[in-house]
Amino acid sequence: MTRRILITVEYDGGPFYGWQRQIDGSTVQQVLEQATAALTGSDEAVLAESADLIYHWMVVLAARGLTPLQVVETLAARAGTSGLVEKAARQNDHDEDAD
Repeated sequence: MTRRILITVEYDGGPFYGWQRQIDGSTVQQVLEQATAALTGSDEAVLAESADLIYHWMVVLAARGLTPLQVVETLAARAGTSGLVEKAARQNDHDEDAD
């Protein structure tokens, strides 16, 4: 049985580093490839896309002088907090810094 999926993509310019895959940030292409693998791919495809994502973010971390341990610590600090609540708090902090 063939499964058809229709996806409409609209891109407003953020928070991605453009449409095409880049080494230094998340792109629309990269996210679509990961989502497609998760929906339709084999476990191997999901693992391959996950490895690509982790590799590229490790490059970004290294370029910024950050470590994977700092990411783990950031995740631990968020434990028990809704993703929506945490993101809203970050946005509020950003808005206050801009004032």
